[in-house]
Formats: sequence, C-alpha cells, structure tokens
Amino acid sequence: MTARSAQTPALAQRVNEVDWNRTAADLDDAGIATTGPILTPVECSKLRELYGQDEPFRSTIDMARHRFGHGQYRYFAHPLPAAVAVLRASFWPHLLPIARDWAAKLQQPAPWPDEFDPSTSLLNVTALSDGEGTFPESKPHSRACRIPGLAERISPESVATVHSGAVPRGENVDWERKTVRTDDGTELAAWSSGPPDGAPIVLVHGFSVDHTTWHPVADILADRRFRVITLDIRGHGQSALGSTSPTLNRLVNDLADVLASLDVSAAHLVGHSLGAVIVLSARVNEQLKGSISSVTSIAGTEQALQNPFMKLGSHLLSSRFGLWLLRRPRSGRAIISTWFAKNPATADVDWIRELSASCERATRSAVTSATGDIDLRPTFTISGPPTLVISGQDDKVSSPKVSKRIAAAIDGAELHLVEDAGHMVIVEKPDTIAELVASRISRLP
Repeated sequence: MTARSAQTPALAQRVNEVDWNRTAADLDDAGIATTGPILTPVECSKLRELYGQDEPFRSTIDMARHRFGHGQYRYFAHPLPAAVAVLRASFWPHLLPIARDWAAKLQQPAPWPDEFDPSTSLLNVTALSDGEGTFPESKPHSRACRIPGLAERISPESVATVHSGAVPRGENVDWERKTVRTDDGTELAAWSSGPPDGAPIVLVHGFSVDHTTWHPVADILADRRFRVITLDIRGHGQSALGSTSPTLNRLVNDLADVLASLDVSAAHLVGHSLGAVIVLSARVNEQLKGSISSVTSIAGTEQALQNPFMKLGSHLLSSRFGLWLLRRPRSGRAIISTWFAKNPATADVDWIRELSASCERATRSAVTSATGDIDLRPTFTISGPPTLVISGQDDKVSSPKVSKRIAAAIDGAELHLVEDAGHMVIVEKPDTIAELVASRISRLP
C-alpha cells in the first residue's frame, strides 16, 4: 500500500469525526463554521507546495484587480489532488442535510443527489489565508467550511480553492439589472448604477466577452458620480442571440433600444473592440441623432475583419477546433495572451480566456459572418458628436495605426495611445481609461 492510499481512509475518518451538529448550528447562526483540525502539518505543506506550480491549476484570480480584497487564489484543475478529492467526497454526506434544510427554509429546490457527484457544485472547500484574504460571501447554496491548519500554512498573499463554478468577477458597484426587449423581440440584459442625474456613460463590450470586462473601469467612473450603464450585446453573456442576424445595424439598433428603455439621453458612448465599432457607427445613426453627447472608441477598427490578423483569429475562434484550443488552459492562455501587452497578469489572461470560452459557437459564427465585411470609413467624414480614440500601444489585434487613422479621419477627434497596454487596455489600465473618458467629458461644452 502506498503512502497516499494509506492516508485516504484516515483523512475521510477525520472528516467523519467532526462535530457536525455544532457545525450545522454555527452555519445557521453565523454563516461560517470551523471544523477543528483535519489536515496534518505535512498534508498542509504538500498542498501549499502546489501553489507555486501552474500545472495543477486551471486559473488564478488576483483579488485586488477585481477590487474585492488583497492577495490571490487559484482554482485547481482536474484531476484534483488526492487529498482535495477525498475532502470533497467526505464532506458531502455531512453538508448535504444542511443544504437541504436551508433549501426547505428558503422554499427553494434541493436537487442534490444522495451520493456524491464530483460535478456537483454544492461543496466549496476553500483554503483561506489568515492575513489579508477574506472569506467568500455567505450564500445559502454555497457555504465554505474553513479547515484549520491549511489556512495557517498558506502565505497571507495566497489562497487555494476548489470549486466547480465560474470565476468570480469582483465589482464595487451596486448594479440594477434590467431586461430590455428589442423591436425584434430579443431579450437583452443591461445594468445601470449611479445617481439618476449623473452624466450617463454607456459601456459597450467586445466580441466573445461580456459586460463584466468593464467592471474595473466602471468602479472608478461610478466613484466619480457618473451614471454608468453596461449591457451584454446580443448573444453574449446574459443576452439572447435572437432570430435576427446580428449585423452592425442590428447591434446599433439594440443599443438604441437599451438607451430608450433606460430613459437615457445625452449619452456618452464608450466602446471596446467590437463595441468600439458599434459606437462609431452609432455616432451617425439617425435613430440616435441628438441622443449622443460623445463617443469613445477603444481598440476599435475601421474595417472590422478585413484586418488579416483579426479575420484569422475570429474565424479560428468560431470553429470547433478553435474553441477546443481556447477552453484548454495552456493553449487558451497562449491565444488570449496575444490580446495583452508583454508579460500580462495570469489572472487577467485566465479571466478573459474563461469569458471568451463561455461564448457559444453559434454567437461567434453569427457575429463573425454578419460583421465581417463592414467598412466605417465613409462615415468618418460625416459630422457627429465629439470623438475620443484610444489604443494600447502594444495592441496586436487592432494596431495603433488603425486608431491613428480613425482619429485623423474624424473631424476634431482626440487620440490617446496608452503605454504598456495591448488590446485589453480596459483591463490592463482601467485607471488610465477612466481618467481619459472622465477628462474628455469634463471638457465638453
């Protein structure tokens, strides 16, 4: 018998010996419970040693970047380390009655099976730092039981976690969600925050991601008392794709429907990547005439997929093989890292990779097909609202040369190139982006 197999029954037995009646009472009372020592110092040390390796983990989260604390934590990849797998299976029969009891009290369904299924997300076993790390927010469907011993042996700057859910996206903004039904019957998701009388800034995201890519910028703008509005463009995030082809005109009309539904006038439109193409088109849209105070294009383009790099990338990532590559951590990171400047934060790359990988192939194919031949250049000579053009100096997807051409073609447009930033400049340099947008708005007549 190996050392690992000899350890397994002992570890399960230690979980069984926890005072589960007291644990359940503590969870009911405070939303969190300590179990007493379970892992030995040697076991803790072995798990801690994994933290410096990339292979055991599928993603890394930088808490400060999401603005919900300090430090870092990582999601284990499958197969899980033996000790972690045993802990999950051993906790199941003890946490299951607690979860069912909570579900009954909340009058919610309790669909969890009697026997442990590794794919079920009831159990969240988290090793937390005792330094600046924080416990997860308590929620009825996902309670975290702290494992003393492991937490004390992980650096205050690091947290290791096992969870089958999506990567959390931190935000400092209280968002009000609204469902918007467009004129073709498609339901879009939109969010707003900030004082109703604040200058409205509408943030439009790029291809294959969603509105949360704007959260780092939105946090800052909301602190400045702007009314911040985000949306998921059709087929992305929480918005339906609908039966109408997602042409550029359709996406602009969707934006108009969102503004009308939220009673927004004199909007400052800010778009990133595909979102930049949408707001640049909106600046001369008759339906929105008089409703737009300014337009900001970030990492935008003038001819969409006529750029060979963008065309190749979009078609690749719309294919089954491309999605397969994107959803594998190693190859996916290699792809998404090209959206950033040199040496990007692993947490940022993993976050954007997982967002992009979650975009359905039907959406990718539909948007790529419907927007692949657009050419905005004829519209640039048409008079419109004041325009700001921003690009990361190291943007490999939409070259800074493109932004320079856009700014030169639009009368009175301002151009800003952001150092040490790539295509995902809104993630890499949110403070710079927020300052450029706010400053431009403050200087408008």
